[in-house]
Amino acid sequence: MRDLIHPLLVLLARAFHAQLERENRFLKLENQILRSKIEGRIIVTPEDRARLVRYGRELGSAIKDIIDVVRPATFMRWNIAHLSRLRGDASWLCQNLCQVEVLPCSLWSGRI
Repeated sequence: MRDLIHPLLVLLARAFHAQLERENRFLKLENQILRSKIEGRIIVTPEDRARLVRYGRELGSAIKDIIDVVRPATFMRWNIAHLSRLRGDASWLCQNLCQVEVLPCSLWSGRI
């Protein structure tokens, strides 16, 4: 029985993975189109920053190849600041290292 179920589960996993890859390619293209319509800098609110950190942290080091709104180093500072706030020692770090560095739209084009 196990020999019959395992290949079926592998087949389902591959199909699901392929669908996620197609959706990801579509979303990247959609982002690229939307970014081409925006001029200037994007203001990242504290709420936006918190959401980016919450979901981006799950991606680990892959975030550096995905994030486009800010530099990966800025995202890492946000993440460190978030962890510091959770621990209660965010004084100097959050005041001095969490400055938003937003990429101009002209730098986004080569990211995708």
